[in-house]
Amino acid sequence: KDAIFFYQNDLNLVKLHGMKAWNNKLKSVRFHEKLGSQYDRVERIVKIAVLLAKQFELEPDEVCNAAFLIKADLVSNLVAEFPSLQGTMGAHYAEIEGCREIVSDAIRDHYLPGSSKDVVPKQPLSIVLALSDKIDYLTCLWRIGIKPTGNKDPFALRRTSLGIIRIIIENDLDIDLDYLIDLTELNFNKADLQLFLKERVIYYLSEKNYQKKVVKAVVQQYKLDFLPILPRVIAEITEFISTEAGAGVLTVYKRVSNFLSSNKEFLSFEKNFSKELATKADKLAQEQLTLTKQKVEENLQCKDYKTALSALGSMVGSVNQFLDNVQVNCEDNDLRRLRYSLLSQIRQTIDRVVAFSELDKK
Repeated sequence: KDAIFFYQNDLNLVKLHGMKAWNNKLKSVRFHEKLGSQYDRVERIVKIAVLLAKQFELEPDEVCNAAFLIKADLVSNLVAEFPSLQGTMGAHYAEIEGCREIVSDAIRDHYLPGSSKDVVPKQPLSIVLALSDKIDYLTCLWRIGIKPTGNKDPFALRRTSLGIIRIIIENDLDIDLDYLIDLTELNFNKADLQLFLKERVIYYLSEKNYQKKVVKAVVQQYKLDFLPILPRVIAEITEFISTEAGAGVLTVYKRVSNFLSSNKEFLSFEKNFSKELATKADKLAQEQLTLTKQKVEENLQCKDYKTALSALGSMVGSVNQFLDNVQVNCEDNDLRRLRYSLLSQIRQTIDRVVAFSELDKK
């Protein structure tokens, strides 16, 4: 009976004044003592949503109106009594008010995903509101020092960040996480938040049955703007290292790294390649390296990782030949430095595609 009474009161208000009548009441609902009211929060979400909507070619007015209503039902009689109905009742009241279906769906779906079992929102307006809501929540709390520690995460920031990651990856969206953070226009040191988000990306992709060492190697290598293509890159690298060519690159990487780690004093400065000092074998290795570097950089520019990996594979034979036939630790210190510089460049070139040091871990 109470529920029916509350619902009837809500319906009467919506029919007479519309859901916007609730928004002023949000001014008296505290979001956080350092972050103002739910009304303040809605205003921030509206700004983010309007900016983000440009990527989806949505009408700014419709986005603004929908964003303005997403928290309105928090002060409705029914949701105040039964909080688990938030979003669901907001969508229902929006339908009663005569809002378009995509608006009522977005009011309901902007909470998604609430858990790992939930689907992600699929409609553009729902996606925009969900991302705007979640990135505001995450960054605002982070800025005032509220961060997960150990097993403690009272504000569910891990779940929130995972929701953002899932929405982008599972909808195959070309959205840069750094760009999303910048839309909030908050001034704070973002480095630890970026690191936290990378850890969440590693967690999410590892749960998808990708090899954890490959996931870590790729995520640590690339910036957050690569998020939408990470599953593809991880799959291509996983496939590559299972091939003969991939095993060859790993072996070469190990050989080169063993030299470099045991003779670090010869890496105190980068020696320019000297044709006067170099033997024929040195020159051949340098020529092959220059060609490989060029191919790798060209392919990385257009995000063609498969071909970049193949380019690394083509270098294996010449590097092995160089290490087999040349005395790296020769008596001539200048020539030795030149060769260590060459080995350092080989490792750097391999690491440009992915952190092979991570792939070498058991």
